[in-house]
Amino acid sequence: MVNRNFATLVNGAALNLSNMENFQFDNLSPVTPAINSDKQLWSAGGYIGAVLDVVFGRDTDQTGIRFAPFITKQMHKDVFNGARQLQLRNLDYRGKKITVKVNLPALGASLDGAYTIKTMSVDGEQQFDLTKHTLAAQLKSEGPNIFEIGLIDNTENGGTAKVTLDSDYYGPAMVSLNMTPGNWAATKGADGLVNLSWTDGTPEGTTISVYRNGTRVATGVTGSNWSDPDSNAANPGTSNQALCYSLERQYDRGLRNVSQRTNPACYWGDSRLTFLGAFNATNNSVPGSVTRRADDEHGRNSWADWGTPGEVLTFTFTPTISGTYDILLPYGNNFNNPTTGITAGVKQMEVVQGTDTVAKSVLVMPHLLNWTIWGRINTPSGQTRRG
Repeated sequence: MVNRNFATLVNGAALNLSNMENFQFDNLSPVTPAINSDKQLWSAGGYIGAVLDVVFGRDTDQTGIRFAPFITKQMHKDVFNGARQLQLRNLDYRGKKITVKVNLPALGASLDGAYTIKTMSVDGEQQFDLTKHTLAAQLKSEGPNIFEIGLIDNTENGGTAKVTLDSDYYGPAMVSLNMTPGNWAATKGADGLVNLSWTDGTPEGTTISVYRNGTRVATGVTGSNWSDPDSNAANPGTSNQALCYSLERQYDRGLRNVSQRTNPACYWGDSRLTFLGAFNATNNSVPGSVTRRADDEHGRNSWADWGTPGEVLTFTFTPTISGTYDILLPYGNNFNNPTTGITAGVKQMEVVQGTDTVAKSVLVMPHLLNWTIWGRINTPSGQTRRG
């Protein structure tokens, strides 16, 4: 997979210094198709990213930087012509300069698999923990900091996984969480646990992993529902925070590819959510308005064709406690294809308490695939007083 992806970036971007999305069928020329442009750089950027993050294995987090090169034997032969050392010079990192040297073994008879990291040093000092990040403060300011990584031929775990099924090229379908427009927040059941369910079950040959607040908390889940055993009120780790869950599906055979993760489904806490339906609002009347109340249209109530200049939708809400309130606004917009990137719905929201405007924001509502899909916009928080 790495070999094919890297070859695609080399042929489509690196050799042409642009985003060549189309090739002539009979001779694979990227020049002939008139749709190609020499001024689109996203694939060139993708190629640069592959060099930095795959070939040299750049990896950063909040603690620092490390390098974990992933170079296949096929890449070593075809792209780097069997070179015994690769160098990345003068990489900027938090005001410091870094040079990375990757030492490779001699090409062998087999081109299957990838090399394995054996040694690593920073400015000549050997690093025994190959997963450790180096802090920016540990890097010298004058001259380049030398990271040197030694790769070895991996004869035990470097074999090729045979691609025989479509599932080896693609991930499974994304989990379809059972969240409706009117019930989009996760809830707790009678047992006091957050329960998640999905409408498409678990197709044969797949399992589901569950992530809570970004951390995987369950694997190998099957069926069509799951309860979080750690979400009860007695657990101090989850009792006083919002719990946001995301699910991914994975094949249990072949390359074990995974799906995209679902959008988060969050449990916000007991009695912390207030739902204001579309028809809780009042709409003023202005000349030329074509606004209408759409009862249960496309799966929910809404104000259709709303937005004639001068129109104002007004919702009334009385805070029960003083503090910060977040507003999540659902919207529909299928007036154009989302792939065009040309236009979007733009409105303005104000949060007013008494004579004070406590929050104000421009809302941008991009196009969606169809009218049955409802997007959601997080609006700025506002400090409000009780009552």
